[in-house]
Amino acid sequence: MGPSIRLLLPSESNGVVLQTVNTILPQICSKVQSNGTDRWDFWVNNDSLIGGQYQGEGRPIYSHFSRLSLEPHERIIFQEEFGFTPEWEWHSDAGCNKQEDHQILGQWITWLTNHLGGIVDFYGALLPPLPESMYKGFWLWEEASWSDIAPYFEPMVGEIPGKIISIPYLCGEAESRTWVHHVADVEFMKAWLKHPRFHLVK
Repeated sequence: MGPSIRLLLPSESNGVVLQTVNTILPQICSKVQSNGTDRWDFWVNNDSLIGGQYQGEGRPIYSHFSRLSLEPHERIIFQEEFGFTPEWEWHSDAGCNKQEDHQILGQWITWLTNHLGGIVDFYGALLPPLPESMYKGFWLWEEASWSDIAPYFEPMVGEIPGKIISIPYLCGEAESRTWVHHVADVEFMKAWLKHPRFHLVK
């Protein structure tokens, strides 16, 4: 399985999402398996209609659409930072993990966000370039806290247009470390797609 990402949408999005998705997918995919209301499995063959450059035998994406459950503090954060409280989520997973899968999935979610509104939840942290020493052993994944990474992250995103926020959470043994997941608006996502460090979170 490859990277995951989701689009967080306001309460009135339901009907527009279904109409938009059910219209565009047959135009960019060779195979679409769906019940038309909350699940779509599809292979993207040509994403030029949604702004991409991929043409090929097809790359798999698995998606579902559902009501969103948020913690109270998340509702406050989204309202303060983006001006609305999400009520729906469009979740997509790439079936593979090559760079083209990251690019196609990123292009897909960017196109959806541009047409439907909402914000992008990366399901984790976008990692900046780090010193080689940080990758030794399992330090980065088992001992590091986001405070170790933030000094490298801020310069990476500082010149990218749009807005991205870091939402902290506790992790690790006895919840002894603080990590983040990133959420951004469509302007950031458009620019991130073109960034040399572009990647999604697996």
